[in-house]
Amino acid sequence: IRDRYLNSEPISARPIGRIERATRWCRRYPLVAGLSAAVLALCVSVASVSTNAALRIGESRDDAILARNNAIVARKDEVEQRRRAERAESEAIAAAETTRQEAETARQVSNFLANMYKASTPFENAGFLIGSTNHDTANMTAREILDRGTEKVLNELADQPAVQADLLEAIGSVYLGINAPEAADPLLNKSLQIRRQQLPASHPKVASLLYQHGYERFLVGDYQTSTELIREALEIRRNRFGEDDPVVTQTKQVLGTVMVMGSRNWIDIDVDEAESLLADVLKRLESESRKDTTEYGFAALAFCGVLNHRVNREVEQAKLLQEA
Repeated sequence: IRDRYLNSEPISARPIGRIERATRWCRRYPLVAGLSAAVLALCVSVASVSTNAALRIGESRDDAILARNNAIVARKDEVEQRRRAERAESEAIAAAETTRQEAETARQVSNFLANMYKASTPFENAGFLIGSTNHDTANMTAREILDRGTEKVLNELADQPAVQADLLEAIGSVYLGINAPEAADPLLNKSLQIRRQQLPASHPKVASLLYQHGYERFLVGDYQTSTELIREALEIRRNRFGEDDPVVTQTKQVLGTVMVMGSRNWIDIDVDEAESLLADVLKRLESESRKDTTEYGFAALAFCGVLNHRVNREVEQAKLLQEA
């Protein structure tokens, strides 16, 4: 290039770039360039290793968190399973205890009734029992036996309310059977009070007492109270046993009959409710091919009473409208 320049000939030249400048610098200073390259490679390696380590540490941390969460969930599941097992065990123990108590109550009721009626046996009435000097029971009537048993139940079983309630219901039912509702009323009422205190409101025994007490109120002509009690018993039995249960059908029939019988004295009778109850009873008895039974006959008579009550109401309304 210098010779061409000295000879005044054209030359071709260009400025060098950064890469070529760096290359020439590295050739001029190879030691410094080598050290710089080594430092740069070391920095890149450190950055790469650090990044990889950070990623692995993050993954390990996520795995640890996941494992801890899984352990917490497993521990919670274990605690919940233990609680369920303890609850099931408690319920089983409670059920066994309830069964034992009911069996013991039944045994005590049976023994008490057996002892109560012991005085009515021929040998006892004749005074022939060994060591017996009781001749007052020779002509004891069923009513007197019941009265004596009632007194014993009220005085001797106050500390055993479950047994007392069962016996009061049993004796009250017998009083109803011998057409003595006035004697059955306080016994059924007290038994119902005890049952409400000791048992849930939806217990079948509560429904049984409500039904019995409602029947007793019907016998004495208290149709409104009778309807309220039997309606409550029906609601409990519906929820407990379902619409298709025979005891529900029987309760419907009795409730409809009570409402019809009370229609002559109780002006506020719900005719639609009574008609619906008895119509359902007739339908179920027909579906069970029981049209020739006394239950169907009673239900049909009661249903006729509903229709008659409705006709009479319509006649009265027409008469009042005419007079107005």
